[in-house]
Amino acid sequence: MSEDNKAPMIKLAGLWKGEGKDGAPFYSGKLGYGTRLMLFRNKFKKGDRDPDLVLYLAKSEERTGGQSADVSETPEDSEIPF
Repeated sequence: MSEDNKAPMIKLAGLWKGEGKDGAPFYSGKLGYGTRLMLFRNKFKKGDRDPDLVLYLAKSEERTGGQSADVSETPEDSEIPF
């Protein structure tokens, strides 16, 4: 594929690295107003056809006292709205 035929890349959000209670790394950031992105390692990967990472969208928490919302732990299956 030539340089002229490449699709343009669109920046959606910046992600910051964090660490869960179990020490596993994750990444989080905001997508516009009111939506939070969270990218986690797939703890349930069983084979090559399973994804390495899982991306979640969540309603963004309000900032209180100048501090960001806590995303220090991996969401449980019951907490994921889908």
